[in-house]
Parts: sequence; C-alpha cells; structure tokens
Amino acid sequence: MDERVHALVGYGYHGKNERIQDLMCQSCGKKFTVRRDTVLYRLKSHSDKVAQSLALLAEGMDVSALERVTGIREGTLRTWLTRAGLHAEKLHTRLFQELIYEHIQLDELWANFDPHG
Repeated sequence: MDERVHALVGYGYHGKNERIQDLMCQSCGKKFTVRRDTVLYRLKSHSDKVAQSLALLAEGMDVSALERVTGIREGTLRTWLTRAGLHAEKLHTRLFQELIYEHIQLDELWANFDPHG
C-alpha cells in the first residue's frame, strides 16, 4: 500500500440501463466509475447506443436522418457529438503533440519527411 502506487480494484456497479463498473483506489480510497474522463462520463444512455450513433455520424450520416432512424432527439445527438469532439481534442493534445514523424501516410499517399532538412 505504497502511497505513490494507486492500485485500482473493482468496487461494485451502478446504472439502470447497463452495469457500469465502479473502482476504488487502494492507496487513497477514492471511488469513481470506469467512465470517468471518457465521452460516456455521467451519461445515462446505453454505451452501445452512443457508440453506434457516433460511428454513424462519423461515417457522414446526417443528424436529422439519424434522429428519424433511432428516435434519439437531435439535441441529444449533437450533445454526444460535441462531447466526443472535445474528448478527441483533449486526447490529441495530450498524446500527439511534439511527435517526430519519419513517415506520414495520408490515405494511400506516402511521403518521407526529414524534420532537419
């Protein structure tokens, strides 16, 4: 139980529409959900429904058409899309800044990149 090491253990479940696992840190005793810091955090909608809707939007399906097909309100779909975009921006900022690229692939196009020359 070293204070510098935060080991997470299962701490039950919550949710009405699906089981969402809760975790607890053995070191500090803090409790939280596995959805923390994700697009799904504090959403009551089923994760499969959110994922499918976002995938269809990413494929180019119109929001109003998706509303007609799924019965999910347009405002809800736009909220999910905004949350997903903000989350993607945070991930991009955290994981993809200051990378050194030796090769870049754009669709089927390959190009060599020399950052020093």
